[in-house]
Amino acid sequence: MKAHPITVEVVRNAVVAYADEMANVLAKSAYNMMIYEVRDYCCGLLDVKGRMISQNRGGLPIFLADLGPAVEDGIARYGLNGFKPGDIRAPRRRFTAKACSSAR
Repeated sequence: MKAHPITVEVVRNAVVAYADEMANVLAKSAYNMMIYEVRDYCCGLLDVKGRMISQNRGGLPIFLADLGPAVEDGIARYGLNGFKPGDIRAPRRRFTAKACSSAR
């Protein structure tokens, strides 16, 4: 079955909007100015195998490739069955993400 091009574009833009909305909620609810002013984070929408579907736009460019290793580390630590729908993981392990967390 071939997907209709308009449907593909609507769904593609919707999954990007989901990740952007997660990022906006995080920024609006944050206490740390690095989160709400600098946007020093990234949010992503993943499938059940941990593959990236979408990542938020508007963050720091260094985060474009940083979420993958954090997800791989989470899967290695908890396994695919260690996650439930709606789970949130905030990794702060020193050598997992290569951005600011590796300097601490």
